[in-house]
Amino acid sequence: MCPIFPYLDNLYFGNLNPNENLHSSDPEFNEIQKQACELEDQIESKLNLLDKDLFHAMLHTRGSASAMEVREAFAVGYQIATNLLLEALGFRKQDEEGGETN
Repeated sequence: MCPIFPYLDNLYFGNLNPNENLHSSDPEFNEIQKQACELEDQIESKLNLLDKDLFHAMLHTRGSASAMEVREAFAVGYQIATNLLLEALGFRKQDEEGGETN
């Protein structure tokens, strides 16, 4: 059976995971990633065991905060894209009193 809404069906069933296929083709991004890894290695090589644990905890915390920020930005972007699509299709958003807000 061919799904009527392949993207929605795949999203619903958990088959759509765009974050697993992120491979930037931007050479600048790849260079920045390389530099970040090299700097991390340089810092880590100068730390004692206790400081390394603290450094890794800081990196993990920063990474978690960054992931939350990106997730929030994705949701806002999705909402904007949906509203743009609705406007393009001729639907108008209505306020609570039933009037148009457009």
